[in-house]
Amino acid sequence: MGYVLDGEYHKGKIPKKSLKANNSMLKQWSHDEQRFKHRKDLIQPYLPNGKPNPEFIDNYESESIDYGFIKKEED
Repeated sequence: MGYVLDGEYHKGKIPKKSLKANNSMLKQWSHDEQRFKHRKDLIQPYLPNGKPNPEFIDNYESESIDYGFIKKEED
């Protein structure tokens, strides 16, 4: 049995140090995946300069009305 490491085929068992490297790469990928999946939850209502964040307004319409960024439509 063999394994592929960095695009090269190697005969034998996978060295333990390679398993540790792959495990840390998997953790990093998992963290990146979570960050991408939940990026909308991290959007803040204000930019660092104090202005309303247009990305927040686009993604959170009802909260933007509460903040006063969007005028409430009256029926």
